[in-house]
Amino acid sequence: MPGVLKQSELRLCIERERARADRTDSPLSLVLIELSEAQLRSDSPMHFPVVIARRLRCTDAVGWFDDITLGILLPETDHPGAVQVSNELRENLSAATAGAHWRILAYPESQPCAPKRVQGAAMSRRIPQEDARHREVEAQASTPWAVVNSATSNELASVGIASSNLAAARIGLREASIPQPEPLRAVLTVPTSGAKRTLDIFGAALGLLALAPVMASAAVAVRVSSPGPIFFTQQRAGPDGRSFTFYKFRTMQVDAEQRKKELLQFNEQSGPVFKIAADPRITRVGRILRKASIDELPQLWNVLIGDMSLVGPRPPIAAEVSEYEPWQHRRLEIRGGLTCIWQVSGRSAIKFDDWVRLDLKYARTSSFKNDMVILLKTIPAVLTGRGAH
Repeated sequence: MPGVLKQSELRLCIERERARADRTDSPLSLVLIELSEAQLRSDSPMHFPVVIARRLRCTDAVGWFDDITLGILLPETDHPGAVQVSNELRENLSAATAGAHWRILAYPESQPCAPKRVQGAAMSRRIPQEDARHREVEAQASTPWAVVNSATSNELASVGIASSNLAAARIGLREASIPQPEPLRAVLTVPTSGAKRTLDIFGAALGLLALAPVMASAAVAVRVSSPGPIFFTQQRAGPDGRSFTFYKFRTMQVDAEQRKKELLQFNEQSGPVFKIAADPRITRVGRILRKASIDELPQLWNVLIGDMSLVGPRPPIAAEVSEYEPWQHRRLEIRGGLTCIWQVSGRSAIKFDDWVRLDLKYARTSSFKNDMVILLKTIPAVLTGRGAH
């Protein structure tokens, strides 16, 4: 279908434009149109994407986001501009897309919402007037920019739109509620495959059984070495930023969180992460547990219940996420894990930006084979203790 991208092509286009938006500090919007079963059974889906593609800018893109959803990618377009585009399309393709579910996704997330009624002066999106016919139709349109008002009668007929229905459709659309923006990463989160989840369940269960004596010994050592609980729990950010309770053996004194502020000036890591090699809050037993990564073993329970995976980016603290740059949020698009490329490449010896880049590399190349390779590389990394503190 000329001008209409396949699923893989549209996904690559989204990733490319998101990277461009990071570099240029510009907005990016994605309009998704989820079609009904009746629409999918008709001929309309074969025609109206072509009509849409002909009316977009040369920098825009339209394609299939999945088997039932069309995606319209709008670079350098904020939420108000995307609202205007979607409203024009809903007006002019109302007969073909009746019953479809529309969504607007924005990047970065901190975009202003469109007002309830979109005024032409407020729109940041402008389309060059291409010819006299376009200018004439645009002057007659109810909004300042008409995406497919300039479509020919044959094009409109091909998607089942009669000219007599357009006026009523426009009136109904102007009264319709405007979709609020959703974060673009909401639809880009990498799902956990069946093979990966199977590996997680069997690996975590086997690990909990085989390492039970080690964990029991660690629990006793924590209990007798310093006052306080055996386990340290904390809220961490999972896929798409959803939080979960993260478990590890306590390796610090009980007032560690309260003392953190007085130690911030000694932070040895870049970015929002806080790490000190000789952290005075760490207990003597805790330092041994950290060096051997034994303090992380309770997270096998997180893996077993599905909060984490054996392999994946380390789940961050929510306070750290609030300080992320837009591109760094991408590491939350895949389930966090016990180990990843960062752990087998030097851990805390790696600066935060490079740490995130390694996580993004893992997200791009994630596979069952790569997970097995990382798990095998984790064994010597743990034994040598390089970068662990």
